Amino acid sequence: MKTLIRHNFSRAASTYNEFGRTQHEIATDFARNLSQLKPPSSILEIGCGTGFLSNYLSDYACPLILSDLAADMVAKLNMSAGLPVVFDGEHFPFKASFDWIVSSLAFQWFQHPEKTLPMLKEQCKTLAFTTLGNNNFHEWKKFCTLNNIEDRTRPMLSAADLKTILGPDIHIEETYYPEYHPDWLSFWNGIYKIGAHTSLQPKITRISKSLLQQEPVICSYHVLTVITQ
Repeated sequence: MKTLIRHNFSRAASTYNEFGRTQHEIATDFARNLSQLKPPSSILEIGCGTGFLSNYLSDYACPLILSDLAADMVAKLNMSAGLPVVFDGEHFPFKASFDWIVSSLAFQWFQHPEKTLPMLKEQCKTLAFTTLGNNNFHEWKKFCTLNNIEDRTRPMLSAADLKTILGPDIHIEETYYPEYHPDWLSFWNGIYKIGAHTSLQPKITRISKSLLQQEPVICSYHVLTVITQ
């Protein structure tokens, strides 16, 4: 699965900035939340992508490591600050700990979050991240139910799941970010262009393609913002 995830994001590196407008908005809002915290003495970003959050993190006067699973994404970083590296965030390669470990929309790709998130929490003073929640793309799920189309979207953790994994005292905010598209095919094309797919895509038949091309649609990202200290 990780090989497929790496491949899809690497292939989408050249189109991510154009089609990742919602991801950019989410990163901007997250950076605003981070600015309310005590300034860090060191930062590790996991899943930096093309640098939506990284550009804000570079304003902090401290050592900064920018990491991603996909080398082609890291190659798109256009920053003078920070050390870019390629590694899988579920296999922590550092012996030293960090003041902050942060991530925007990467942890939902973890295969074993119940093990990885507590491990990362132990490696820093502040673990802060955004991730997709269990009500992600709820309009699509409703559409699938009404039209007897198989929903193959990836299941996401809920806020309650994260509190079970990381402890009941963590701070979690829930936000919805709607996207507007002329039809469902346009929406899924955008997902492909940012590389955020594994088995997400619906199985297209002649009947379902007709349904997917009908009328404008709204589909919302359900985002959980988590801060542990």
